[in-house]
Amino acid sequence: MTDWEARLDDAARDYEMFAGAGAGEDREAAARRFRARIPAFAAGGAAALAALTSAFDGEPWRAAAAVRIASALDTPAAAASILAGARGARGSTSAAVARLARPQQRIAPDTTLLASGEVDAVDEPPVIEAIDALADRGDLAPVRAALARLGDHTRAHALLRLALAGDGDAVARLVEAARAGSIAAALRLAYLAHPDGVAPAAALVASNGHLAVDIVVAYATTALVPAIAARAASHGDADVDDLVRTAAALTGVTVDDAAFDPATYALSRAGREDTLRRVTAARARLAPALRYRGGRPLTLAILADDLASPDAGPRTHAAWQLRAITGEDHGYLLGEDLVGNLDAIDAWRVRAKNPAPIGDGGWAFLGAPLPPPPTA
Repeated sequence: MTDWEARLDDAARDYEMFAGAGAGEDREAAARRFRARIPAFAAGGAAALAALTSAFDGEPWRAAAAVRIASALDTPAAAASILAGARGARGSTSAAVARLARPQQRIAPDTTLLASGEVDAVDEPPVIEAIDALADRGDLAPVRAALARLGDHTRAHALLRLALAGDGDAVARLVEAARAGSIAAALRLAYLAHPDGVAPAAALVASNGHLAVDIVVAYATTALVPAIAARAASHGDADVDDLVRTAAALTGVTVDDAAFDPATYALSRAGREDTLRRVTAARARLAPALRYRGGRPLTLAILADDLASPDAGPRTHAAWQLRAITGEDHGYLLGEDLVGNLDAIDAWRVRAKNPAPIGDGGWAFLGAPLPPPPTA
């Protein structure tokens, strides 16, 4: 084994830790170690490039690490050669590269999709990518023009991007759609952490059960607990288990092992009812106007740390909410991996040292504090 092959093995272990099984501080530390290794490969000349190119004959994580390093090289020809090797890999190596290195194989979104008269029939991901590409460069006119032709999910995403750009009508349109039963619109309002969406979200929680769990997680407000209790009263089964556990996590209530049915691993009826009683009691001790995480007021610092979460849900919520609350953008990209987002995470943590405009658990939009939603 050459020295560069040994270095690539070390990089692959770090890559696996942050892109695969790692979590928490160890995961972030691994990403920082991995990033620190890249300049040596960039300066290592032909021997370093040979080690990267040979990675596709072995361990999948080694191949994925090589692709990630190649994507950061300042030598396009060398990077292209390595990526060509990745595309030619077979079996488990090919699968690993396709699954883990996709963010590095960037393809420009087709922004002309929004001009199509049949855009509502196009698969959602390409349309959302087109919306984001236009919004990122400040070209919002095609997004506004396409609103009437978009489907429910893509329209909600377009309105999210318009709201972040300061379009005063976008939030109102999302609220209107959520009141009409659009879970997609209610979720985008939760991404914006906008208090005007809490009331329609409560109605959707009571009527849709587990389909609205992500809305409850993103909003992080005890104002939704009564809706969860109402759903549990009318649907006393596993339909509400995720909602009950989410409410417990929100209020800082521990769900005991005894609350679960050992045969099904779901909450038993008695366990569900006991957990809800404790959640309701905890809610009564918390300030109804605030947002919470684990019974503690939600802050910008907590959201900034969520950007490094191994789970996509917290990362997604935090990425949108930090921008919506502050009106600032520090370069975090949901489509980027942890290594590519380290600078943005550091920038958001620095920004979060100033807790304004929400302080401890407050509400704000685009830098301006807002009154909390009404509470029952």
